[in-house]
Amino acid sequence: MNTVPIRRLIAEVLGTTILVGIGCAGALSAGGLTPLVFGLALAIAVLVVGPVSGAHVNPTVTLALALRGRFPWREVPAYVVAQLIGGFIGALLVFLAYGHTGALAGLGATHINQAASSGTHLVGALIAEAIGTFLLCYTVIALTDPERTGVVPVAFGIGFSLAAGAFAFGALTGGSFNFARTFGPELVLAIGGGKPEWGHLWVYLVGPVIGSAIAAYLNTWLSAHAAAAKAAPASTPATSAPRQKTDA
Repeated sequence: MNTVPIRRLIAEVLGTTILVGIGCAGALSAGGLTPLVFGLALAIAVLVVGPVSGAHVNPTVTLALALRGRFPWREVPAYVVAQLIGGFIGALLVFLAYGHTGALAGLGATHINQAASSGTHLVGALIAEAIGTFLLCYTVIALTDPERTGVVPVAFGIGFSLAAGAFAFGALTGGSFNFARTFGPELVLAIGGGKPEWGHLWVYLVGPVIGSAIAAYLNTWLSAHAAAAKAAPASTPATSAPRQKTDA
């Protein structure tokens, strides 16, 4: 039976712990710069555990890579479990550092803005999570393309894509784009006496799944057309030069 090497799963736990721990701690202290803290935390996670596990640190990134054909489906469940564990550990470390005060402050959890918590506005929150996840997953797929040449700033490119999406949609949903990043703090809030909001948890699951699927399939389609165009023969093949007559 094929199993995922434990070192890769531990790396995913560590990477997700770094992302959620540093990011949520930053949310309690960095204010409006929280998206940048999360982006830098993701870049660090990619640099630290990327050579071991690929540094997905996000269930929807794992899903997108599997849909794109770059990650085996049989390893998806183990990766997702490792990421959920890492999200919980990261949030737990923030709770241990900030205590009950941190829990009362929300522990950096992603909650939907009250103005968008019902009706058609909730659809907007779902779309926001889908768009942000699309940006993140498409960036991951594009920057890790094995056929890409030249120097590619993978870690910081991926980190900046998360930061950009979080800056854009943070006021609406908190800018999660990662179910492990949302679930971990919610669980710790429930255990630590905070105020979790389980009712909208589905938004942070369904939205990212939609965004990651669109990113994977769009990249597949664009790559196929680019490859076909590259392989196509020239529309006007070159002809040989006319032969010159010479006098005997």
